[in-house]
Amino acid sequence: GLPPAARRHPRGRRRRPRAHHPRQRRVQPSLPGAQYFGPGQNNDHVRRLGEQLVRKGFGGPYTVGPGPRWTESDRRAVQAFQQAQGWRGAEADGYPGPDTWRRLFS
Repeated sequence: GLPPAARRHPRGRRRRPRAHHPRQRRVQPSLPGAQYFGPGQNNDHVRRLGEQLVRKGFGGPYTVGPGPRWTESDRRAVQAFQQAQGWRGAEADGYPGPDTWRRLFS
């Protein structure tokens, strides 16, 4: 290792050696359930979904938000994500199922 003088903090304090942490894998949130997504729904799961869609580059349908209230913008953003997976028809209905959720949060 380095001699003690080389491990000193610029202000004269000794630096504590950094503990080695293996790269932590981000835990994927599980799909809360279809009942949380759709017209009339207002909850944090909708907000989390919308924020992840924006992070993944599918935030185009949002003019405001995303927020906790499910809107047509949420459905369109989910549908755009689903279509980008190559899904068509009923597979790209704009509502998150287990496959949509897993891919979106991976």
